[in-house]
Amino acid sequence: MHGRFFKVILAGVLLLSVAAACGPEVERPVLNNASAYVDPILRIGGSLPGNYLAGRQALKRNDFYQASKFLDTALQTSPNNTFLINRTFSSKLAMGDVEGAYRLVTSLERSDIRNPIIKILIIVEAIKRNRLKDAQETVESIPEEGLNRFLKPLLKSWVLMGLGDGDSAIDALKTLKRHPELRSLYEVQVAFLLDALGKIDVAEKHYRLAAKLSRQPSLRIIQALGRYFDRTGKIEKAKILYIKYLKDNPNSVVFQRALSRLKTEEKPPLLVANAKEGAAEALFSIASMIARGRSNRLALIYGHLATYLRSDLDVGYMLTARLLEAMARYDDAITTYRKVAEESPFNRDARL
Repeated sequence: MHGRFFKVILAGVLLLSVAAACGPEVERPVLNNASAYVDPILRIGGSLPGNYLAGRQALKRNDFYQASKFLDTALQTSPNNTFLINRTFSSKLAMGDVEGAYRLVTSLERSDIRNPIIKILIIVEAIKRNRLKDAQETVESIPEEGLNRFLKPLLKSWVLMGLGDGDSAIDALKTLKRHPELRSLYEVQVAFLLDALGKIDVAEKHYRLAAKLSRQPSLRIIQALGRYFDRTGKIEKAKILYIKYLKDNPNSVVFQRALSRLKTEEKPPLLVANAKEGAAEALFSIASMIARGRSNRLALIYGHLATYLRSDLDVGYMLTARLLEAMARYDDAITTYRKVAEESPFNRDARL
């Protein structure tokens, strides 16, 4: 990734801190249901150049479903064409067909894998299947450049946590501290790790720092800190936190429900409880930051990876649906909003 784009992303982190969380199976993946517009000129044919060019035209319209169909057909003519494989891979990921994208790249030799997102997908698939040693091996092979300067330590830390090495997991995040703009991201990720490891008292300090270091703490940080207070019996602190947030965001169903829960015996679960959920949270944070940098397609890819790894990540569906709206893929956005669970506090916004 070019240095200029990396700076744009870092600027987004300043505004976002950790994740722009709120705001807001696929027989035919997330994008393009039957009502979507299809150019009548574009029809699958037998020509490799024709199908490739039609795929490119579909990509320009952010029509990832049609693009994938044309590029898949082109691949049948030239199945070992690594350029075509990479193009088709990207279109499948952008439309949410993560499994299809993974099947596509399994044919590649390790020496042919230069696309960093392919390596990220290989890591995601390994974590999903609990093959953490394989995930660790691939993580170590990722060059620390561009976006991977902070995605690599995030994923590495959760892989190490899953392998039972909590101390090394926390150490892996220290490279994020080199960037002052990423400090709150560092603090909340350390807090998630410590909380999941059962080191509750130490986690509080990092949750508080994450909120303090953010110009405007994201919903996700407030949600994590509030849940921490609630779970540890610090009900009054949780109440003060929620009321303060609701003053600025009076329509937040998330915190209206959280505030009501304080009156009951019900305790909320950990926001992030294991390596799979932690890696999904990291990918979601990255997708949110990229979205602030106005690279919607790349943000969409990382958002799909996050929800693939954790299918109950409602904030991830909210993010990807809003990205699709920004791309004028309205039917696809509706399909994605419908993935938000009915019992989720985000469900009202998803149905609007």
